[in-house]
Amino acid sequence: MIATIIIFMSISAAVWADQICLDKLGCFRSLTAFVTPLNPILIPVPEPLKRINTRFFLQTRTHRQPFEVRAANASMVLDSSFDPSKPIKFLIHGYRPGPVATWPYEMSKDILDVDDVNCFSVNWEDGAGIRYEQAVSNARVVGAQIAQFKASLQDMYEKSSLDVHIIGHSLGAHVAAFAGQTENSHVQRITALDPAGPLFEGAKNDMKLDSSDAKCVDAIYTDTPTFTSLLMLRGLGTNDVSGHLNFYANGGRNQPGCETTPLLSLLNPTDIFSAFSCSHSRSVDLYREVIRNPEAFRGHRAASYEAYLNGDRSSCDGGCVFMGYHLDPSTSISGNYYFMTRGESPFSAEGQ
Repeated sequence: MIATIIIFMSISAAVWADQICLDKLGCFRSLTAFVTPLNPILIPVPEPLKRINTRFFLQTRTHRQPFEVRAANASMVLDSSFDPSKPIKFLIHGYRPGPVATWPYEMSKDILDVDDVNCFSVNWEDGAGIRYEQAVSNARVVGAQIAQFKASLQDMYEKSSLDVHIIGHSLGAHVAAFAGQTENSHVQRITALDPAGPLFEGAKNDMKLDSSDAKCVDAIYTDTPTFTSLLMLRGLGTNDVSGHLNFYANGGRNQPGCETTPLLSLLNPTDIFSAFSCSHSRSVDLYREVIRNPEAFRGHRAASYEAYLNGDRSSCDGGCVFMGYHLDPSTSISGNYYFMTRGESPFSAEGQ
């Protein structure tokens, strides 16, 4: 995996402090994680808040242009179009060694076209575009900042609770988990878009996303690794089952339209980033499509992808759930669901 390579390249001889305390967010210790069971790696303490530089950008139906709110100053929303009576969406990008992520702002526009809510795009690119193991550590702080921000809004508006849905891609999915794990956070829903695997797969639940982090956790998998994919530097997602409802697009790996081998892309440097991230980023593309088309991806419940392929995909005898934004978070349904896509937009294969 590219992230694994970045990890090995980024290990230095620096000696990290064992603990750092960050204002009201609490104290964070260094940790040990594993690239493989035989390869431990030190996850350092998080960086200072000014270095991570977390900012929230609010978009609403009455003000579509992003309005900046500092993470530590929730009172700034008093000068915005924020409406505490409406649900809140937090959209979180992941590790960013390349260009700044624009999908949270674009997805917010998609959401506002169909739903009258408050959308906060969480920008922590300064803390996410560095050494991968440092970004993993910083993610804990960003999650705590989201939880603190939510608590501040509740105090400001004298609300006992707020309807919060967190949507995170890759490392951002684990940021959502850390926000949900905070005491009294009471997050209604977390949507994980291909949650990151490196340094998270096989970790304890309090160090990664799992179904206890919100009342409803739904996860979409598009780039889970295999041994072969590791050799070809593919597989940025996790094989861990992260949610109550788990949706596997085309089995959860090697998305159609992403067939370029990353190693071959080294011959053309301009293709490197898109080749490495194509399947991983496809989860965002699918989720944006389903916002506009609620029945784009019908997930069939099955014991495995092979069982799904060998079963009757025209019926829903085993149970079906439409993947995506319009999922009812109060549902008691759980399990693993599989669906097929096309290799280009529109990606929905329904009716074909």
